[in-house]
Amino acid sequence: MRAKEIAVKILRQLGGNKFIVMTGAKKIGYHHYETKGIVELSFKIGKNSTCVNTVRIHYVESKDLYNMYFNYEGITKDFSPFKKEMASYEDIYCDQMQDLFTSTTGLYTRI
Repeated sequence: MRAKEIAVKILRQLGGNKFIVMTGAKKIGYHHYETKGIVELSFKIGKNSTCVNTVRIHYVESKDLYNMYFNYEGITKDFSPFKKEMASYEDIYCDQMQDLFTSTTGLYTRI
C-alpha cells in the first residue's frame, strides 16, 4: 500500500479537501509503475481559462521529485478519443506544485 500512501501525500501537498473543492477535482486515482519507480496521481478538474481538464502528477522515487502533466482530453466528431498536452513540468519540488498548478490552470488551490 505504499503507492496509495504516496498518492494521498501528493493530494495533501496540493491542499487536500480544500484543493478538491477549489478546483472541482474528480475521478481521482493513482497508479504505481513499479519498473520505473513512479507513483502517479491523476484527476480531472473543472472548467478553467486554459482548457486543461486532466492532470497527472508523477512522484519519481529515485529523485524524490515530481513531474506534472496538464492535458486536454476530448472526443472528436467521429467519437475517437484524443489527448493534447497543454503543459508539463519535470523535476519540481513539492512546495512548487500549488503555484505551478495555479499558474497553469488559473484555478486557485486555497482560499
